[in-house]
Amino acid sequence: EKLGRMDFIVDVEERDKIVEEGRKQVEQVRDAIRMENLGRELVAARIIDKCWKSMETPGKQMVGFDPSLRVHNYPIRVRDEKEARQMSVVQYLRRLELKEANMTFLQSGMPKHRPAMLADYFSILRELESTDEHAKKEGKSEKATTEESADVEEEGEKERNEDELLLYHPLDLGTDRRRRTQCVLLDGLIDKVKRAFNNRYEEVMKKKERELQKVDEKNQRITEILEELKQTPQVDRGLDVGLKMLSPDTHHGNHVYEPQWRDEEIADRVL
Repeated sequence: EKLGRMDFIVDVEERDKIVEEGRKQVEQVRDAIRMENLGRELVAARIIDKCWKSMETPGKQMVGFDPSLRVHNYPIRVRDEKEARQMSVVQYLRRLELKEANMTFLQSGMPKHRPAMLADYFSILRELESTDEHAKKEGKSEKATTEESADVEEEGEKERNEDELLLYHPLDLGTDRRRRTQCVLLDGLIDKVKRAFNNRYEEVMKKKERELQKVDEKNQRITEILEELKQTPQVDRGLDVGLKMLSPDTHHGNHVYEPQWRDEEIADRVL
């Protein structure tokens, strides 16, 4: 009869003691790893909350078929209600200031030769009123537009022009209140410029998506032709596929190049 390994143990108490110590060490290591993972999850949750959920437009970059061509968009964070109200109040007060200055000039008599450094309040008000009237006419008209992207771009251009008219002349920033007002107005103008660029960016991204679909359709046709010729297509999905496709010196043969979306082009992949 063959004895088991545990049957040779004489000091059973020492064995149980060693087993218990080993079990405690395993529990300590497991608890340490669990706490470390919880800490990392907490840090990750805070990063996502501050850097991802707080963004209206997350940052990403578009890569051309030639990988050396890259274009980044503008990350835009979500504006809270306080900031939006501050922007509307500042713009409203600036309009009132322009109208008040215009009334003062009209009542006191406009000087014939004003210094060039002073802003032309009268012309600014005329520009603002013309943009307001044009916006009202556009709102009343019900004409259908065939180029929606062009209309959005034109509307954004009008808004930026109106914001530029509200700005102070650089030589008129003599008081703290005007400088603070100018900072708020510039912040709103920069935000609209970024949004206009992001709209164009998304249009180009959609165009690239359509081009990739065309490449996929052609690849399917090439695969069918190779199968008819009893050749096995070799699919290349590397990151430098686009560069190979553009290279005139590359011998394609039975290679089928399938360009892929990169991680930096799809914002959700960062999660």
